[in-house]
Amino acid sequence: MINTLKNTMKLTDALAYIGLTKSTYFYASSPTRKKKRGYKFDSKLKEILLNLKGYELTLGYRKLTKYLRNKYLKVWNKKKVYAHMEELNLLQPKSIKRRYLKNRRLAVYCPIRSNVRWEADLTYVPTQMGNMYLFVVEDVYDKEILSGYMDIRCGAKEAIKSLQEAIAKRFGDNVPQDSIALR
Repeated sequence: MINTLKNTMKLTDALAYIGLTKSTYFYASSPTRKKKRGYKFDSKLKEILLNLKGYELTLGYRKLTKYLRNKYLKVWNKKKVYAHMEELNLLQPKSIKRRYLKNRRLAVYCPIRSNVRWEADLTYVPTQMGNMYLFVVEDVYDKEILSGYMDIRCGAKEAIKSLQEAIAKRFGDNVPQDSIALR
């Protein structure tokens, strides 16, 4: 159709009449693309890679390139080493970046009732007198503060004393076996 219109009017007008662009009209599909021309395979490098044993097999292509340069005193391009290793299936698996999940391991320990999981935290509180330290023991299930200690200083002895108060408040004389070590 274009050829008949081309005889009576300019090509651009004929293409506009039909609704084609010039690029579409002149497009010539190319045969299927050939695989990119890669490196010519080096028989000596191929033989060396096939004879690798032990530790060398765990190296990636970059480190292996340096290793081969030092051992055989011949310079091979890292791209060439990569192509050879890919052809021989010697490449190490690529590391997969995983999405970071915040407190993933804590999800296993979600409490289903009181006294299953407690948390303790030591922080400082700015006051007019200066910084004071606050140690708090809290039940994760019901968010109840079981015990606390606030002073100018707070060491391990004060933290243990606060934890013992929390145990006494929750259990009284019926102390669980796991917390006996604190007394």
